[in-house]
Amino acid sequence: MKLDEKAIKWIIREKKKGTPTKLIAKIENITPQRINQIYKQYKETGGILKLKKPGRSKKELSNNEIKAIKKHTKNIGAMQQFSKQFRKKAIT
Repeated sequence: MKLDEKAIKWIIREKKKGTPTKLIAKIENITPQRINQIYKQYKETGGILKLKKPGRSKKELSNNEIKAIKKHTKNIGAMQQFSKQFRKKAIT
């Protein structure tokens, strides 16, 4: 499970109550080290950890790149049709 702000607040609240780190980690399906890291950052800064957006950042494509991709995908479709027809003729 990915952590969100709500889960981080819950982790901090449970650590303050004295809930064992291993139990919190098992419930949230993350490592005990990550629990300790989150709690340590909370104690040092006094605020909750701000998460970044997960995943790869999007890259803007140029017009030339878009044209090349469209041209390539058209060629793939033609090759797939040829391949299907070839297989049908080979079977019969």
